[in-house]
Amino acid sequence: MNSNTSTNWKNVNNWHWLEKNCFPWAKEYFQNAFQTKLDVNGTQVSLSLKEVSGDVDVNQRKGKIITLYDLKFVLNCEISDVKTQIEVPEFNSIDETYENCQTMKSEENDKSNVAVSNIDLETEFQCPAADLFDCFTNAQRIAAWTRSPAEFTLKNESAFKLFNGNIMGKLLSFEHNKSITLQWRLKTWPVNHFSVATLNILPGSDSTVLKLHQKNVPRSELETTRKNWQSYYFDSIKRTFGYGAFV
Repeated sequence: MNSNTSTNWKNVNNWHWLEKNCFPWAKEYFQNAFQTKLDVNGTQVSLSLKEVSGDVDVNQRKGKIITLYDLKFVLNCEISDVKTQIEVPEFNSIDETYENCQTMKSEENDKSNVAVSNIDLETEFQCPAADLFDCFTNAQRIAAWTRSPAEFTLKNESAFKLFNGNIMGKLLSFEHNKSITLQWRLKTWPVNHFSVATLNILPGSDSTVLKLHQKNVPRSELETTRKNWQSYYFDSIKRTFGYGAFV
């Protein structure tokens, strides 16, 4: 038996998630890349890296390489005899964030007389049911696909916050690798108005189907909420972990 096959028998074809921290390499790379001097129409411009912080990870699943990065730069810049600094507050592998897609509304709205409706969505992931369940319940996994700190504990009645507090609620119930039921709301919804979102995880022979049923969604937010589930939950998980093509 091949020694590599023997060593990796629990991870055949790299089905499971492998991750390597590449920030030290990236820091050295950018230090060299930003050590530059330019002549711009006779004006001397020099750049150097003062500070870089953040995360750079290279991940592999089923032989597919996925690079994730979220960095902040501070550059020293000298133009002739004038010295200044340039700050790049965010440079990341996902251009959009959930909070950028939100329409700002008053948090003081009253929840009374809110017309509501339901959402039903279904999508397929190229991963085992256990891995998909972990994506929705493991705070580290959630932080990876939301690209922001996540507060989530796998315990009934525990509160959670995602996307910098733009989504909040509590975990009502769960069945390992099968279902998750959440009390769920957007920050922009009327005060104290919550929906109930149930995620049913259905394993297949070579993929897993996820069915979402969400009730009590404000009708005025129905289409936005539906699109955000697809774009910022499902597509982001597929993009981050390589769990299938997304539109």
